[in-house]
Amino acid sequence: MNRREFHKLISMDEARRVLNGLKISPRTVYVPIHEVHGSILAEDICSEIDVPAFNRASMDGYAVKSEDTSSSREDIPVELRLIGSIPAGEQSSLVVDSGTAVEIATGAVLPAGADAVVMVEYTGTDEENRKVLIKRPVGRNENVMSAGADIGAGEMVMGAGTVLTPSRIGVLAATGRDAVPIRSICVGIVSTGDELIAPGTGQKPGKIYDTNSYSLKAAVEEYGCTAILFGIVRDDFDEMRKTLFDAMEKSDIVLVSGSTSAGAGDMVYTVIEGYGEILFHGVNIKPGKPVIAGVMNGKPIIGLPGYPTSALTVFTELVAPLLAGAIGIDTEKMTRKARLVGTIRSEGRRQLLPVALVADRTFSVDKGSGAITSLADSDGFIEIPDTVEIIENGEVLQVRTYSHAVVPDALAVGDCPALGKLVEILREKSGTSIRLMRGNSTRGIVAVQRGAADIAGVHMIGDDGTFNLISVKSAGTSGAALVKGYRRSMGVLMGEDINIEILDDIVGSGITIANREQGSGERALLNHLLRDIADKRGMTLAEIQTKINGYRNTVNSPRSAAHRVKSGKADICIGTEGAADEMRLKFKPLIEEEYDLLVGNSALLEHLISALKSDRFNEGLPAGMNTYERTGEVVRL
Repeated sequence: MNRREFHKLISMDEARRVLNGLKISPRTVYVPIHEVHGSILAEDICSEIDVPAFNRASMDGYAVKSEDTSSSREDIPVELRLIGSIPAGEQSSLVVDSGTAVEIATGAVLPAGADAVVMVEYTGTDEENRKVLIKRPVGRNENVMSAGADIGAGEMVMGAGTVLTPSRIGVLAATGRDAVPIRSICVGIVSTGDELIAPGTGQKPGKIYDTNSYSLKAAVEEYGCTAILFGIVRDDFDEMRKTLFDAMEKSDIVLVSGSTSAGAGDMVYTVIEGYGEILFHGVNIKPGKPVIAGVMNGKPIIGLPGYPTSALTVFTELVAPLLAGAIGIDTEKMTRKARLVGTIRSEGRRQLLPVALVADRTFSVDKGSGAITSLADSDGFIEIPDTVEIIENGEVLQVRTYSHAVVPDALAVGDCPALGKLVEILREKSGTSIRLMRGNSTRGIVAVQRGAADIAGVHMIGDDGTFNLISVKSAGTSGAALVKGYRRSMGVLMGEDINIEILDDIVGSGITIANREQGSGERALLNHLLRDIADKRGMTLAEIQTKINGYRNTVNSPRSAAHRVKSGKADICIGTEGAADEMRLKFKPLIEEEYDLLVGNSALLEHLISALKSDRFNEGLPAGMNTYERTGEVVRL
């Protein structure tokens, strides 16, 4: 028998280097939500609804007007007339007036007129007279989760590249999605050899069942890819060529098992050599010597050994990292050690606390049992025994990760759309995996100060009208650096029927604002501008605030604020020209602000400056945003 000699055997490291240089571009496919576990999100997901969609009770108890309970005490309870009850899942027409109360279940819709819930533990009943006895006062919104408090309509829930763990799938389901855009690589699988027959057919002398098609398909799917089986191909050149061309047309990468060694009857090498390019043939490893890598039709084709154990071993060592790198997934489940950032106080009982992981650091992302976004930000949890009341900053903990948890090397916090593009460029320039977590300026500053985050987007106006330096210095961020970023045109976003010429127009006008939460740059800017109006009118800032409808009804992201205006739930909001352009809202400019980056990780500093100054970043900025002469300037703190 004539035999083809192997070309020069290459090392495993060289084989990895060659394969890692191959480019595979994932597809975006929409998949039913019950089938996306372990997949990678292909696009940013913004909620189309508020979560919760209505004001709801977060405890079993009684819905009341909080002012009715102000004088209540354990020994002198306040008596309220019980007018009915509301179970979870039902809409009620009951209205709570002064002196009345409604029995309510956890998760039930808060009745009209009520603004708080008294926990059942702090009540008694007078069933004969249909009265409830309130034994402690409650404040406004106590034991109530307001509509949109967890996720606001229009808010980005998860970013592209997020691994869809069970917890995050739950978050997507909570927003009403039944199909999810995920990254997918289509892998064609071909088994070759005259000796192979399909499982389920009768056994014949000299024949063996095809094993590799099914084991490789399972392995491919474990890495979040889609597999297409092209069946068994005989050792016939024309049949081999036809099948491989078919596979190359329908797939992003093709795996062929068998027909790769140096025998004259092995056809894979011949087809690749004749119609493509051989990258290597033979790797100095056992098992795996007869491995082929090549390119046909612009797509990778890899020939694996025919022996099932060898094929699976080589797949795991060489092909799986290629697929995982292209799609951005890691299926390894593990418990890992991490250093706690911040202090955790326990409730004095055994607790599973959701945490995020960044490099060797971990920190709590717990927002309470009703907040589903705790799951979106978490990578796993720590178990706190009931004997532990406090865990100190710096303690090394065992974190149990959720399946498919991918731990980034760094964390960026911010809420500007352009920050996502900047982080994407920074990932490429630094070779660092970076997670972008939603958060306002103050949250980002605190996260950098504590060592939880590496970068934070900041746009906080100071009392003197300058941006950011006062806020970051007052937070005690010594050792960090403030990098000048880009300018943003800020103003009033308004609906079609609203006309605002100057900000004074919203004071006492009945116009409803969708305001941002305390600690956000938009809230700080609004207060700064309102302070000037208050001075001109001889009023205090607090007095001016009371004359703006909706001032204290806040949302947690700029997208949510703009979405509320677009949907008619509010008349105006403070935001960027880019948001107005995206939502097709009217825009009245007020000021050009500076959006800077607080950097706590010096290893990322030069890469960040390079990313900020890149043409790719500058050209991709939304309307009303632009780099300028100070972009990339470093201010040491």
